[in-house]
Amino acid sequence: MSDKMVKKVFSVTLPGPYVKALDCLVKGGIYMDPQAAIRNALRRLFQYHGIKTFTDKGVKLKTKDDPPKCED
Repeated sequence: MSDKMVKKVFSVTLPGPYVKALDCLVKGGIYMDPQAAIRNALRRLFQYHGIKTFTDKGVKLKTKDDPPKCED
């Protein structure tokens, strides 16, 4: 397996508001699951800092104009 395809599992503890926000993004149909939202956040972080990753292929991700409305 090439270095580009190696995957590693990370365990992250998130505060309640982050979990609720991730759930809101999933329920609102923005992402299929919390993992997809986190991966996209990491891609954007790397892009912001000028770090190229193997996923950089000039693909624009679809976003919704209005964020989902979530209630507590």
